[in-house]
Amino acid sequence: MLYQVVWSSRANPEKALNELITEVNRMIKTGWKPLGGISDMQWSLMSHTYHQAMIYESENKPSDVTR
Repeated sequence: MLYQVVWSSRANPEKALNELITEVNRMIKTGWKPLGGISDMQWSLMSHTYHQAMIYESENKPSDVTR
């Protein structure tokens, strides 16, 4: 099993969330699965960060490991 945390950070929270959703969906298409829900943090008025834990359950390593 492989474990990866995907994240996105922007001043605009909607853009940050949409980036995370796009990346999570891309990973799902390559065999990764979300583990739990997303985490969000607001560091300041200009910094919104979202995280999603992902797992890959296979003997073989996926061809496209992110970040």
